[in-house]
Amino acid sequence: TQNVACSGTIFDPVNLTIQIGSNGTVTENSATVTDGIVIVVYRGNSKMFSFIPSLGYEVATLTYNGTDVKSAIINNQYTATVNGTSTLSVTYKKMQFILSLKDASSGSIDLISDYGTINT
Repeated sequence: TQNVACSGTIFDPVNLTIQIGSNGTVTENSATVTDGIVIVVYRGNSKMFSFIPSLGYEVATLTYNGTDVKSAIINNQYTATVNGTSTLSVTYKKMQFILSLKDASSGSIDLISDYGTINT
């Protein structure tokens, strides 16, 4: 790694590895990111990623350097501030729906169904 100085500022390039599970994609600056790609980022800079699940799927997990950051997703986007060699990892899962069925004689029942599944 080579550091470059410009007007007293140090530009220190570090690697950000992106890991992507199946059933979705990731974009950065409108470009599709491939699983396992290493993006060179200058230390202290940020990168914004968009998560696009396949039809019927949603983000299951999002970790940054092993820390759960799924709650930081806003409008399917997450911004990572890179302060050293890092890893961003996302997985996707089938969406689930709860159907509440009510019957006057027997009460109610909740049916949990995965997206695209036909329950009989």
